Formats: sequence, C-alpha cells, structure tokens
Amino acid sequence: MPLVDLTAPAGVVTEITDYQAGLRFTNADKVRFKYDQAEKIGGWKKRDSSTSAMSGVPRNIFPHRDKDGRKMVLFGTSTHVYCEQGGVIQDVTPDKTADVN
Repeated sequence: MPLVDLTAPAGVVTEITDYQAGLRFTNADKVRFKYDQAEKIGGWKKRDSSTSAMSGVPRNIFPHRDKDGRKMVLFGTSTHVYCEQGGVIQDVTPDKTADVN
C-alpha cells in the first residue's frame, strides 16, 4: 500500500467546525507559517543569574531605545527600577526625597 503525503494548507480556519475543516488547522497558538509549512515560534530564553541580583517582585518590562538608537530594557519591580544596557544591569531607582510643599 503506497504512503500518501498529508499536508494541511497554510493558515488557521476558525469559522467552521473541526469536522467541516477536514485537513486544515482550526486552532493554533505560537505557530507561524513559513513556506506553507507550520513552524513553532521560538520560546523564551532563560536569563543568566545576574538578573537574580534584582530585588523585589517583577512587575513590568519595558524595551526602549534612547535618542541615539541604543537598545535598553527597563525592569520595574515592587521596590526598584533597573536598566539593562549592553548586558549590564544598573539600579536606576530615584532617590527618596523629602516632601516638597
């Protein structure tokens, strides 16, 4: 008995049932289509232990470029703000000042 190549067409169909779709993708997460083939999107990259020096609970990550085009990533935690630029992480938390009235 000859083998038959079963290749689903590229794309995800969400308007019809799985039965109606036949040999089509009806649900997808973290998938892209390249050259009409489904391909998983690369996952997360684990950071090195230098980020463990951050104190507080992570709350937000903000990628940014300065006016000269240099990349930086700002990390906001429950207690501090950190800036990573060129692989170096610095604490950029503003100093506490007295109330100004």
